[in-house]
Amino acid sequence: MNILLAYFRRHRLIYGLTALYILAILLNAAGFYLWLPSCMVTYVTGYECLGCGLNRAAMALFSGDLATAFTFNPLIFIYLPGGLAWAGYDFYKFYQQSNQTAL
Repeated sequence: MNILLAYFRRHRLIYGLTALYILAILLNAAGFYLWLPSCMVTYVTGYECLGCGLNRAAMALFSGDLATAFTFNPLIFIYLPGGLAWAGYDFYKFYQQSNQTAL
């Protein structure tokens, strides 16, 4: 448990912002509509980028509606597992590094 706390302490900005984003998505899915940032690429150029619809897709995914999430942006099914895999690998590297320095 100490290693997990040390890992989150080291990466507190990344995981803190991620936790706030997930909280906002969950609250929006529950009916408490909060402001989520809009896409700056669409705002400036008028064209949608590859990330457009990810907020809505994440809200639909956390609500359990897979078809709607796929409709908003199918890349959510690549980004989410990829992000979780990266976080797991980064924690594994941190764990290995902390074990080597403890010896």
